[in-house]
Amino acid sequence: MLISHTPESWLALRHIPCADVRAPAEFMRGHIPGAHSVPLFSNEARALVGTLYKQSGKEAAVRLGFELIAPHINTLIEHYHAIAPTKEVRLYCARGGMRSGSVGHMLQLMGFRVHLLVGGYKSYRQYVGKIFTKRYDLHVLSGKTGSGKTFILHALAARGEQVIDLEQIACHKGSVFGALNEAPQPPQQIFENLLADILLQLNIERTIWIEDESSRIGLCAIPHTFYLQMRSAPVIELRVNKDQRALLLREQYGTLSTDALIACVKKLEKHIGSQRSADLIAAVSSRDYRALDMLIDYYDRQYEQGLHREPRTIVPHEGTDKSFQQIAEELTEIS
Repeated sequence: MLISHTPESWLALRHIPCADVRAPAEFMRGHIPGAHSVPLFSNEARALVGTLYKQSGKEAAVRLGFELIAPHINTLIEHYHAIAPTKEVRLYCARGGMRSGSVGHMLQLMGFRVHLLVGGYKSYRQYVGKIFTKRYDLHVLSGKTGSGKTFILHALAARGEQVIDLEQIACHKGSVFGALNEAPQPPQQIFENLLADILLQLNIERTIWIEDESSRIGLCAIPHTFYLQMRSAPVIELRVNKDQRALLLREQYGTLSTDALIACVKKLEKHIGSQRSADLIAAVSSRDYRALDMLIDYYDRQYEQGLHREPRTIVPHEGTDKSFQQIAEELTEIS
């Protein structure tokens, strides 16, 4: 059976396995979270079919397509049996046309129940844009570097609060040191898709906790309409003294590669000056990570400028000498 869906109804079936039939290169640029890549054509085959379509028309392209996939049909069917053992699967291609339709008809003959996404990945991306325009009850967690905001978000989540960890999605902590000890950052489309997928699973009527960020986290840009909501949402500013913040930074970065830390310090030279940069490099080289404390003043100035760039509702919250769990408990009472 073939069933066609809008993006909203198709995404609501998240319990059913999902397959992306586009070429691997298309999948790598962006795909729906949770999708298995089961390409109908390789990158090279897709290019050949596309070129022939432009030169000789649809019928010639379809004939070539059949010729290219014929030797691999049994392998494709085995892939679908592996990812959808109950013989029910969701499919999409670029625009919901020939590729997903062809695979859907083939699987239908094999007894599968197939859910097709009308408009394919293109319609999904349009739907993602609409998700970011919805109104959310955001509470923004702010605080100077080393305040432990990410740890507090995790403690809030452990208490059952709704949380979005943008830095986890972006695989980056936001500063020049943000890529250290992280996986490679996702492409922009995948970052947006992951964020939208999380928002879809949250209760829009309840508070959502999120960390204060600039508009970009490393190479990933927060969708503009959603970022505007973050900047207009109430801000809970953690007040943690400098000594406690410095200790947390040493714990976080003291075990990382000396060469990697030095490379990051060099990127900051134009901002902190050549002498301070040289002092930092010398200290890090001797594994004196107390030198990282010198960066706190620089990042504190950046923080103050960002926090007060435009009028915001800011509620201070004392965090010195408190555990992350204790702070999370206090914030839960606020929400």
